[in-house]
Amino acid sequence: MKKIIFTLSFLLVIAVSGFSQTTYYWVGGPGSVSFTSNSNWNTQLDGMGTFRAVAPVSTDMDVLIIDGTNIAGTPSNTGPITVALTGTFTGQLILQNSATLIVQRPAGGGGTGTFTINGDGNPGTPDLVVGAGSSLTINSPSTDGSININLLAGVTGSIGGTISIANSGAHRITSQTAGGLVFTSGSIFNSGGTSTTYPFGSSTQGINNGVVFEAGSSLMVTTARSPMGGTSTHQSCYMSAGSNYYLKGGIVASSATGSWSNLKTYGNLFIQAGATFTSDGPFYKIDTLTIDNGCKLTTHSSGNTPVLGNLVVNGTLDAPGGSSNALVLGGSVPQSVSGGGSIVVPSLTVGNYSDVSLSRNMVVATTCSISGKLNFGTSQLSGAATFSSRVSTTPVTYTGTTTTGSFQLTGVTTPSGVTGLYITGPGIAANTNVVGFSSSNSVVNLSKPATGNNIAATYTFSSDSATLVTANPNGLDSLTGSVIVTGAKTFQTGTNYIINAATTKPFGISSVPTYYTGLGNVTLNAAVTLNYNARITGTLTLNSGKLTVLPTDSVRILYGTDIGGAPFSSSKYVISSLSGANAGVLRIDNIATAKLFPVGSSASYLPAILTPTSPMNYAVSVFQGVTADGTPTGTPVTAGQKATIVDAVWTINRTSGSGDCAMTLNWPASLEGSSFSGYSDAMVGIERFNGTDWDIAIGSGNNTANTATATYSSFSPFVVGQAGASLPVIFGTITAATKPGAVTLTWNVKNEEAGTVYSIEKSLTGTNFTAIGSVKGNNKTSYSFVDMDAVTGKIFYRLKLTNASGAIVYSHVIVVVSGNDPVVGIYPNPVTDRLNVSGLAGNSVLTIANSKGQKLLQQKTDASSINVSVADFKPGFYLVSISKAGAKTVTKTFVKQ
Repeated sequence: MKKIIFTLSFLLVIAVSGFSQTTYYWVGGPGSVSFTSNSNWNTQLDGMGTFRAVAPVSTDMDVLIIDGTNIAGTPSNTGPITVALTGTFTGQLILQNSATLIVQRPAGGGGTGTFTINGDGNPGTPDLVVGAGSSLTINSPSTDGSININLLAGVTGSIGGTISIANSGAHRITSQTAGGLVFTSGSIFNSGGTSTTYPFGSSTQGINNGVVFEAGSSLMVTTARSPMGGTSTHQSCYMSAGSNYYLKGGIVASSATGSWSNLKTYGNLFIQAGATFTSDGPFYKIDTLTIDNGCKLTTHSSGNTPVLGNLVVNGTLDAPGGSSNALVLGGSVPQSVSGGGSIVVPSLTVGNYSDVSLSRNMVVATTCSISGKLNFGTSQLSGAATFSSRVSTTPVTYTGTTTTGSFQLTGVTTPSGVTGLYITGPGIAANTNVVGFSSSNSVVNLSKPATGNNIAATYTFSSDSATLVTANPNGLDSLTGSVIVTGAKTFQTGTNYIINAATTKPFGISSVPTYYTGLGNVTLNAAVTLNYNARITGTLTLNSGKLTVLPTDSVRILYGTDIGGAPFSSSKYVISSLSGANAGVLRIDNIATAKLFPVGSSASYLPAILTPTSPMNYAVSVFQGVTADGTPTGTPVTAGQKATIVDAVWTINRTSGSGDCAMTLNWPASLEGSSFSGYSDAMVGIERFNGTDWDIAIGSGNNTANTATATYSSFSPFVVGQAGASLPVIFGTITAATKPGAVTLTWNVKNEEAGTVYSIEKSLTGTNFTAIGSVKGNNKTSYSFVDMDAVTGKIFYRLKLTNASGAIVYSHVIVVVSGNDPVVGIYPNPVTDRLNVSGLAGNSVLTIANSKGQKLLQQKTDASSINVSVADFKPGFYLVSISKAGAKTVTKTFVKQ
């Protein structure tokens, strides 16, 4: 039924057009027979109609159909048909229903047999049709001659099956109409044999772009002549986006066998089976480029090689010595570079809207210019090239002309330096890259076809911000990271980064470094340690892992942008790394609303939320281990003091702005002091170090959610403690002055509370202390105490503070050396049972008293030593006095355990 409908449609066209046209079916059998013998054609498929009676002439409008279901009339037959062609004309030739036609010259005939297709006069109907599953083969040796299938001007063809050229004859198929012969998806053209002519003709044999290969069609080239033609100004066949061009079979493509690349447009290009492609000029564009093992593509000495799809190199991609040709990865869809072969190119450009992933290393000799997105993975760029990530190129304008469907902007006067930029203007599709230009031809090559016709319109060229993506554990380190080219490296301010692997060297450092590296958007998908001061003009996003800011560095977000990746947690935040007096800083400028600073120490997540009343800039760092002055190197507060606070210091500095700012601090329960952990919400607040003392804590808290909130207009270190109270008394300096038999202790304090009592404790060992006196606080900042029983030798002192609520705080221990070593000695000390006293003189009196001065034992002796029992003494501090008339009394101390 389909065959009948097809035939009737042609008859209807003939009747409507008014031409004298008859449809004939091939009934001549498989051959080899004459193609032009009238007895081989019949108006009926079964051969029962009328044979073709009139010899073909140049005005012949007949329709010749070869139907694969019957090639012999009656009885029917199927199979290939082989015919001898001298020369003929017809209106249309149709191969349908898996028909197979093999055309050759008569044996020994020589010359050229031309098969001219006149057409039916209807531009909407194809005149040469090779249906899907059908094939047309031209196969004849040069000794028998050549065959030319010629479609006249206005004649069209539609190929869904296969056309092949084989053997050594100078065979060709030519079209005299631009876009006249179309190979549709799934069709194949085999250009084979050893012919010395061009398979689609030269510039004088066929028209420019007379043959079109649509997406999904394939051109197989195993001949030594270029299907594109012989000159740079002529392209016999146009390879549409998505079409396939296979160069194979040991072919050497070079300028000696035609023009293969110079100003040519390709779809997908495959170099296979040992083929070698030496460019005779710069390409206009290639979609996917695949170079198989043992194959090679050598690019031109100048210009560009634009690849808009994937690049797969298992063979060799290189350039001649001294070449400036740029490999331009300029597609508007994601691209990859892969394969196990060799890639050594003079220059590399990544287009503005391109998204390129490297799955292999590349060597670049001269320049690397990145305007779009380049994902290195774990691969590297090496070689002697310079490297530049482009950002916000100053726009330039040119006038030019677009033609719908064309990948070119023509009539552009002396374009320069625009490769890799984006282009906007009338007739330009969105997200179009410039993939090359030719000043001599006044042409700019585009990554997308034009969407309209425009003459001498104005077009703008510029760039956005490059994006560099790495999963290299060495990040973008200049020696071991993703970019190890040895030329100058310029990572322009505003370059975007995506880090996909843990690294301590995430960002590119320019060869001429500045005080900071300027970043655009930064996305972290792994734990990262900052390798430089960083200023971020875009968004910082923490998707996974922690960002560690080194002690002398800062990360600064310039425009108040929220940090992405929330919610944050103990496994994902910004670490304020600490070393000595320095701590890493997170700074956010232009804060006008509540802003989360997801900061913490290396061990704990300690975020802060700042809510200013007007735009302000804030810098935040944090460390664990509260000190007396709120600095990392200050004197640590005592264990008693820590009991009443959260053991962390938030250093919050306002670098610009004024007025109030509410802050909310958050902490883990593990940092809460033993007393603080039991506070009610009403007892929780924030206190500030004012430069001299810790102020009284203000604000409110939630000791279940572990948050405290307060409003301040001045900024410095902050801690979380008991609301309405300041940090417990902080001891300042403790000094000691000695004189014979006495030691005067003096100490300074801060934040003294009413009811404070200072107990003075003494030890001769540094481990067991006994109270020897006390001083009541009276709202002073300095106190003193005199120890009148200061034995000679080494003495340890400390102060014990007890406030009105019973909380206890100890000072640090100081050591005093008093006088010279005495002759009298006591041992052991401390003692548990019996005490030995040596170095006595005659008629000595030994007295033992407790710390309150109460005498517990007194004994006279003429011996030089004495042993006394102290077993019944209570544990504590005791005094031993040895006196003799007319002599100085010697006093010793001991501790009873």
